[in-house]
Formats: sequence, structure tokens, C-alpha cells
Amino acid sequence: MKTQCKPIRIIFGRNTHWISVWVRLKTWSEWSHVAIVDGDVVIEAKGIAVWPMLLVLLKIIPNTIELGGVVRTPIREFLNRYDSVHYVWIDGDMDRARSLVGTPFDPWGMLGILIKRNIHCVKSLFCAEYVALVATHFRDEFAHHQTAQTILAASRDTEWVSWDTPPLGTC
Repeated sequence: MKTQCKPIRIIFGRNTHWISVWVRLKTWSEWSHVAIVDGDVVIEAKGIAVWPMLLVLLKIIPNTIELGGVVRTPIREFLNRYDSVHYVWIDGDMDRARSLVGTPFDPWGMLGILIKRNIHCVKSLFCAEYVALVATHFRDEFAHHQTAQTILAASRDTEWVSWDTPPLGTC
């Protein structure tokens, strides 16, 4: 449950990697990844490589945080991973964002979105699901339906002078 309603900065990313292109095509999104900015780090639900993800989906190996999940990444590392990024604000609970660090990655949820099926693992998260759980605009029980595009649609633009001063009229 979200307890705070304060503006938080989120960042979207995309690159030319085939997974980024595929996710954008399947979700009708300009962006393939979304994360939350927390000072000089981003908190993101980072995916796992295709081969380990297949082994997790087939239940050959267990899903662990070492394979991917909600992690803190230096912002410089995040920016180096993407050809293009975009910042916006969304109302949310930063304490909840921080408390979810260590949650494993949800390969079923992302697969469910891509094949248009309601499948996901309730004990793990993918990037848009993570941001939706933190944002006040989405009900928790529908977080696994969200994509970078739906997160962008619920956000506010970046039309103010300073990142240190959030826009007026929040929450």
C-alpha cells in the first residue's frame, strides 16, 4: 500500500538491442525500460539474460536476485546502457521504492504483457510493474499490466526550471 504522495523522478531508456526493439514494438511504446531516480542512483527492476530467464520459466533453476531484480544502479551506468533517455515526474512513495530493492525479476510478467496473457509471479517484479507499485496512479493489483508507455501516460512532463523543484499542483 502506498503511504506517501510526493513527486518522484523517473527515467525511461531505450537502445538498439534486439530486446529493447522487441519490447517497444510489442508494447507500442517509445521506451523499453523505466526506473526511479534516487539521487545519484536509479532503482530499477533489471531483467535477466534470455537463457537464464528460459531456465527460470521452465523451473530448471530458481528465480533469485542474482539473476536480476530490483537493484540500485549508479546513474552513470544506467545512462551508458541506453542510447536515449527521458526524465519525467510521477507521484509516488519513495520509501516503498527503496523497500522493494532485493525483489527478484518477474520474467512471467513481462512475458505475459508481450503475449497478452494475464500471467505473472506475485513475488517478483519487472520494470514497469515496479514503478507502478510505487506510483500512486496505479492500483497494486493491476501493476503487472503496466508498460513503460502506460507509466509515461500517467506522468507529468519535464517543463520546469530545476529538477530540485518539483512542479506545482502535485498529489
